[in-house]
Amino acid sequence: MNIQILHFDSIDFVAYDIFFLRAQMLKKSYSETLIEQEYAHFNTMNDAQINLIEQSTMAVPPSGEGSYIHESIRAAIAEFIELGEQGLRENLSAFLQEMVQVAELVATVNNFGARG
Repeated sequence: MNIQILHFDSIDFVAYDIFFLRAQMLKKSYSETLIEQEYAHFNTMNDAQINLIEQSTMAVPPSGEGSYIHESIRAAIAEFIELGEQGLRENLSAFLQEMVQVAELVATVNNFGARG
């Protein structure tokens, strides 16, 4: 049996998030104290440790395909920032409307099949 799991060390993940991706908007997600602790932690890491974190962070779960590189993650973050809160809400609303239509269709088909 081949079992694969992804493990994230939150300290390493935050350090990568803030310092390697250098996503300024992500810093708003963390307290100043945590950022200072992460800065100290990041400065103790060698290239091999940073590469391991990047590989773990950018890997797609075993059920998925492919992986990401930090440039593509930065681009995705930039797209989310450009959309803004209102744009993200509109996208979520459109997605949910589509999902409701599919769910209603599936329920209709299942109900019809149960009668037949």
